[in-house]
Formats: sequence, C-alpha cells, structure tokens
Amino acid sequence: GQVWGVQFYPPQGERVLATLTGDGSIHLWDLTTHSLFAPPLRTALETESFAVSKQGDAVYVASFDDRLEKWQLDPRPWQQRSCAMVARTLNQEEWRRFIGAEPYRPICSSPESGR
Repeated sequence: GQVWGVQFYPPQGERVLATLTGDGSIHLWDLTTHSLFAPPLRTALETESFAVSKQGDAVYVASFDDRLEKWQLDPRPWQQRSCAMVARTLNQEEWRRFIGAEPYRPICSSPESGR
C-alpha cells in the first residue's frame, strides 16, 4: 500500500522506523529483523501527515478533514483503559485479543482483590 510518512521511533533510536500508510495505520518496523515491532495502530483516518513525539510515547496524526488526533504508543495507558472499561482484570484471551503479543499481566484492580 501507500506510505504517507516515515520517521524513526525515538525510544529505539535508529533501530525502529514508524510508517504511516494510506489507510491511516501506523506501523513500527524493527529494522534489524525487517518485521513489525508491534501490531499496527489502526486510526481509521484519511491521513495527511504524522509526527512521533520526542519521547516516543505518542503519535500525532493529521487528517484530510482538518482533524488532529493524538494516539498513545506506550501500551500501559491502553492496558489501564481496557481494564477501566470492563471494570475488572482482563482474562488471558481478552488480553491477547485487545492488548496483543505483550506478555499477560493481570494489572487491573478488581472487587475480589480488595484494591
């Protein structure tokens, strides 16, 4: 597909490349293995440009309809939001489906845990 932008991913130096594709997906490529570093982030925007923050924790995506969106690249806030949405710890199957390949860690508090 089309690639609209390319930028090095700061936390990984010149080892990981971030690309923005025509369908609005952001891909992080491991340049050592020539494979995806993480599952693609699918923004569903008709994108015009993007920029990775200096800290590498977020990416900003600009769309053709004058929208600017910030997407969190650090998985921890997404994990916490997922737990908050379901108001319990995700089971292993849910973790794999929504969080991806990152090792399973039950991080959410639940009524049973007393936290």
